[in-house]
Amino acid sequence: MAVMSGSSFSEAYRAAYDAENMADATVHREAYRLAAENPKVSTRLEQMALEKEAEQRVLGLSRTDLVLKQLQEIALDQDVQDGARVRALELLGKNCGLWIDRVETTDKAERSADEIEADIEARLKRLGM
Repeated sequence: MAVMSGSSFSEAYRAAYDAENMADATVHREAYRLAAENPKVSTRLEQMALEKEAEQRVLGLSRTDLVLKQLQEIALDQDVQDGARVRALELLGKNCGLWIDRVETTDKAERSADEIEADIEARLKRLGM
């Protein structure tokens, strides 16, 4: 339980066993061996890790559902300003994959250092610098 709460194996070992007279290296070695070689402990750690992962996944899904529900309510509420409704619809559309923002660039990898320097100077002149 201590490991799943964020404690290291050594800290969990010290909490579970009388390790007052043990050297740190011994505690570390025994904690590792217990976690890796004791089938009851290693199986339970794996099971608890899977449970925690599933819990995090459900929590993430419930947060997603909450956000999407709120956006849908805003989008459909006639009392909300048009700009907020449009933004809510835009975010809902992006979540559904209706459109994807793309930025297109041109490849200028073929330019020499002199060409790049000239381009920078020209841009700085346009900005009045």
